Amino acid sequence: MTILINSQGELRRRFDAIPFCYLCGNLFDNKASKTRDHVPPKGIFKKCDREDPLLLPAHRECNLAWSQADDQIAALFSLLHGIAPRKVPGAKAHGIVSTGNNSNGILISNLALAPLVSRIVRACHSMLYETFLPIDCSQKFLLPVPEFDIQTHQIHSDMNLVQHGKFARKLKDTRRMKGVDSLVAYNGRFRFEACWATDDTGKCDFCICGIKIYNWEELGDTVLGRIQGCIGSYRMPSDSSPANASRALAGESPFTYSEPLNPFENCLPR
Repeated sequence: MTILINSQGELRRRFDAIPFCYLCGNLFDNKASKTRDHVPPKGIFKKCDREDPLLLPAHRECNLAWSQADDQIAALFSLLHGIAPRKVPGAKAHGIVSTGNNSNGILISNLALAPLVSRIVRACHSMLYETFLPIDCSQKFLLPVPEFDIQTHQIHSDMNLVQHGKFARKLKDTRRMKGVDSLVAYNGRFRFEACWATDDTGKCDFCICGIKIYNWEELGDTVLGRIQGCIGSYRMPSDSSPANASRALAGESPFTYSEPLNPFENCLPR
């Protein structure tokens, strides 16, 4: 059985059912301390795509702590909409990334993209499974924007792990053969999908999940020469999976893929 959240009514019902702040895990002392947090921040999305937002209950103080990061990410995503941002708050440009004689991008540090992904994961975990996911839980994600070493201007060697390709395939296989837990919001421009597997020891469960916002998997294409989505895994502190979570497909399906690091690639039969 899989969980599907893809309507305004279901999004609202799940919001009302969560009794804790999804950012800190504490219960609300009173109604005045509770606010609605847009995840991802609504500034990422075009105005026409802000219907059916993903809203999570949060303390006002916890929510405000993300204000600058939200503004920064909104400025970055304006590039996806064909708008050049005047500035990216809090970020610093270090130089041009080039391949041969071609300038493919700008090397920028202090982008809050990794924290955004972590926040999205915690939000979607709370909505799908109605339990709190601590910020320090074990997790590792491949980002759609390449990460570079500031000193060498080279891509970090640990950015693209072998597991990421395996996770992307497992999510695609499970979606095609069994179905995955999924959350869709913002007029379909945001999608989170997950399934749970057991590690090689047979003792610990972990979640394989992917995040899609518009076509952000294309952001690193000019630098990397490939489509690269957001895929990764996380564990709950208990090393167990939620009772109602979907399980990953055992083995592999009879399908092939041309974009091994894109968890939302259309599946094609052999």
